[in-house]
Amino acid sequence: MRPKAVWEPEYHRVFLDLCVEQTMLGNKPGTHFSKEGWRNILSSFQEQTGAMYDRMQLKNHWDTMSRQWKIWCRLVQTGYMGWDPETNTFGASNEEWDYYLQENPDAGQYMLSVPQDLEKLEIIFAGSNNVEVRDNDDEVLRVRKRRRSGHHEEEEAEEEDNRSMCSSSNPQTKGYWSPSTHELFLDLLVQETLKGNRPDTHFNKEGWKTIFETINERTGLGYTRGQLKNHWDCTRKAWKIWCQLVGDEGMRWDPETGSFGATEEEWRNYIRENPRAGQFRHKEVPHADKLSIIFSGVIEPGETYTPPSRKKLLLRDRSESPRFRGDEGDYEEKPAKRLVSDGVLQESPVCVEMESAKRMYCIGECIESLNAMKEVEEGSDLYMFALDQFLKREYREIFLELKKPSLRIAWLQRLQSAAVSNTTT
Repeated sequence: MRPKAVWEPEYHRVFLDLCVEQTMLGNKPGTHFSKEGWRNILSSFQEQTGAMYDRMQLKNHWDTMSRQWKIWCRLVQTGYMGWDPETNTFGASNEEWDYYLQENPDAGQYMLSVPQDLEKLEIIFAGSNNVEVRDNDDEVLRVRKRRRSGHHEEEEAEEEDNRSMCSSSNPQTKGYWSPSTHELFLDLLVQETLKGNRPDTHFNKEGWKTIFETINERTGLGYTRGQLKNHWDCTRKAWKIWCQLVGDEGMRWDPETGSFGATEEEWRNYIRENPRAGQFRHKEVPHADKLSIIFSGVIEPGETYTPPSRKKLLLRDRSESPRFRGDEGDYEEKPAKRLVSDGVLQESPVCVEMESAKRMYCIGECIESLNAMKEVEEGSDLYMFALDQFLKREYREIFLELKKPSLRIAWLQRLQSAAVSNTTT
């Protein structure tokens, strides 16, 4: 078994220069090099670097470069992003970046910096710059008109934050997910999770059946099962990206302020390695409390996570040179924590350690305390009402600070009565 190719910055520079050289010599007649071109690149690369990479390893790196170039070309060819080749900057606002990254999350790596060695890349890929641009001008204009028409900023933020979390090249599996529909989807996922219909990493048939029937009944949109599962996959991927981001010690996530302590340079380095994280550069993942319940025991936020390539970067004190995403495969998920038996969440990711001197207020702890209260029957209206209230951090804190079961019940009943009154008036 051949060893995995590790593309040191110097190796990449040599490879890039050789690609330019063979392009100028006419050994790249189309989108790929000729046999002679690859032969020259291989021999010169091994001679200059001493790394005995084979032709397939060089071609894999070429494919990675090609994919990154297509991402870049699609970005600069999208009209509303306002790319200016004179200043090498984008004129897009933060809202327009948010919109674009929802559809093209891999472009996040270019939010803070353009590709390094851009002039060389333009020589190598000359003639292959035209890519399909899915520029939904009507939607962009609608967002701009909303901003100009005087709608409340909170409404705009909700629209931007919750727009469909991913796109699909197949329109039959994409569907349209408005903020309210996406939140309804999450509410149903939470409900089925708490009912035990997610026994492992995915929902069982009963869970999907309930979600499918309920969301179509309430919205009338006629989603297919494929569209729901596609949106589930997109939601899961976005949550995984968020969890890795907040679990990275170098990004210094502060749950108290809901902000990162990372510098611009640290963000630039992180997004270079994790392009899809660019979608969270200026905003948190929407509905984190609900997502933490849905993916409890599967994908946990707040855990220290440092990709292997970043560990090498830190150890060797690298700074400006690029590393290309895609050569080393996807990151592995950490071993999953599970939902423990008897329906109790052992440790919820919503648990946030305030400081060493302060306690944690966790959904799992709240549910465990609720289950211990014999006066509240599991599955009763009051029980299910309490679970809904535990989604709010301030309610979790109040519930756990009330030491007597009688006080907890009285407080829950008061909230429930108020909720009923509000719905009837």
